[in-house]
Amino acid sequence: MAEEEAIEDDLTEGLEKKKLSGKKMIIFGGGGLVLIIIIVVVVMMFMGGDEPEGEDAGEDGTEESAVVEEEVPEEDKALVYSDEIELTTDLNTSGGRQVLLNVQVQLEFDRISFRDEVALKIPAVRDQFLIFMRELRPEDTEGSAGMIRLKEELLMRVNQAVAPAVVKDIHFQKFYVSER
Repeated sequence: MAEEEAIEDDLTEGLEKKKLSGKKMIIFGGGGLVLIIIIVVVVMMFMGGDEPEGEDAGEDGTEESAVVEEEVPEEDKALVYSDEIELTTDLNTSGGRQVLLNVQVQLEFDRISFRDEVALKIPAVRDQFLIFMRELRPEDTEGSAGMIRLKEELLMRVNQAVAPAVVKDIHFQKFYVSER
């Protein structure tokens, strides 16, 4: 009986000392790694780890923007408007009917110097407006959504035409579509 117990102890002894399998090691190791990453992220969030240091930091410790605004004299900063630009063009229709679009707009600037620069480029602005508006269909101008899309497109085109000056907004003074 003593021999049987000794043999049984030898057999169970090998089972108890079994090493962790490769899958279990990967699971425990991966779980530990994820736990460490979560702890680091939480510590960085609470400790403010996103503050810049060294050369990129400004005097108050904040990062200066990559785009440096040019210095503008105070007397040049003002909300100003251009003279009214009136345009009448026919719209793109599939039938034999003629549909006219009459638009009168004012351009808004935040600098007086921009108004003066754009005044010299009004022929290019009118050209950009007319090229775009001649391809419009009457359905494109319907409702407030149509006017907003038209306003956004005209703003983009006018800023391309008058660069480096910047037009801040376009205001419709007149906007009507008439069929002849």
